[in-house]
Amino acid sequence: MIEGILEDVARIYPSKLIDDQLGDIPRIAFNIRLALNGADPRAISVCDIGGGVGLFSVGCAALGMNALLVDDFADPISRRVGDSVFVVHKKYGVRVLSRNVITDGLADISERFDVVTTFESMELCPQRSQLRQPAQALQRAFRHRQVEQHGRLV
Repeated sequence: MIEGILEDVARIYPSKLIDDQLGDIPRIAFNIRLALNGADPRAISVCDIGGGVGLFSVGCAALGMNALLVDDFADPISRRVGDSVFVVHKKYGVRVLSRNVITDGLADISERFDVVTTFESMELCPQRSQLRQPAQALQRAFRHRQVEQHGRLV
């Protein structure tokens, strides 16, 4: 089910990104299952930090999760495709906050999330605590799961 939804979503990305998004479906489906942890997606809110133009936040929203994507979109792929990719995010209701979380922080976000993710972002931080501490502050007390890869919080 998750893979089928992700495929449908990937196919409405800008044409130059479709193949990459389709190829990333197994990884994204795995990460979504980790985030869900068996819960009903409609009951989950997720904040994806550093997710860029990837399929994770859009896939979460397509499944019914409340999704916020926070990224500075300063990577080469984001610069190449520009804002055209956000048509997909808008269609599924992903809220997009463009900012550098290291320099601008997350303290002004009052919402709390069931799941806070940062995939392949922690290694970019000179000191991991610069991202981990603000991310943990966004999580709901007693009802959260922080998912991270390569920084190893899965």
